Amino acid sequence: MLKQHITPSDLPDNLFFTFCGDILGSSGEHYEKGKPISLEVAASKTNAHYSDDFSESLAMYQLVGKRWKTDLQSLIVGRDEFLNLIRQHYIAYGLQYSPWAAALFEETKVERYGVLIAHHKGCGAAMRAAALAPHSLSSDEVFPFFLITHAHPEAITGAYMVWGYARALLERKTFDVAYSEACEYAIQGRDMVLSFLDKNNLPVDERICPVEATKKVIETGDPYAMISDIKEEGIDTAFVVSSSFLILHEVNGKTVEDGVRYVVERGLEIGGDPDTICSITMSLYGLQHAREAKDVLCSIMVRGDV
Repeated sequence: MLKQHITPSDLPDNLFFTFCGDILGSSGEHYEKGKPISLEVAASKTNAHYSDDFSESLAMYQLVGKRWKTDLQSLIVGRDEFLNLIRQHYIAYGLQYSPWAAALFEETKVERYGVLIAHHKGCGAAMRAAALAPHSLSSDEVFPFFLITHAHPEAITGAYMVWGYARALLERKTFDVAYSEACEYAIQGRDMVLSFLDKNNLPVDERICPVEATKKVIETGDPYAMISDIKEEGIDTAFVVSSSFLILHEVNGKTVEDGVRYVVERGLEIGGDPDTICSITMSLYGLQHAREAKDVLCSIMVRGDV
């Protein structure tokens, strides 16, 4: 942020919550199930450079005034503007980014770029969706912010689910109402991306819907209800988004102090992609309990504070 001449105190609190969730989840296991880790242990093992979730969310905040069209030529321009903002972090900590990142960011042929985003079902769009919610963007206006890197139905559906839930929280709606609206936005986003893919003659590779995955995961209480082997199947949007909504469902009714602890510890216990699960969940939980959650997070001593 210093290199970009950004003053942290000038940023909205939702980015603070994304950052805290990201680094507090940084010590967990990736591509395998997690294990019980206390908040105190997680705080002692934080990696402040594990902030691709924050870096990309910050870029969304910086780009929020843009209004890209949804043709592929306009989207590749948007991708480049996005890359320019995260470039320094991406170059320094490239291993933290999606395995798809290099191909997506380096492709110069528009037709090939279209195929890449059509197949990209990673959770990047969903992990930065909450950063867009506080701004006055319609469903159509937010669409290109996701499309610049993702046009897979699973990725777009999950992104709209997070975005819709965050919008409802900002309107002070309860979990049940916000969750219902999130599902409605998700289906709307799915319809939009299917139309986009058809219009551009791009492949449709839809196998799992984050809405259905979340419903199953909440019903069973099992974040792995829709996945058999995470090492083989990889970390995709449906797994991360359904895990986040499971935590939000489970944390509902707890005190904020206990809730902050639960978000981190449950995210680490789930594993797979704990920093992204924690960053998405904390960004949403923070929107719901802004002042109290910020106070709790500010009281946590992380590695480097001592």
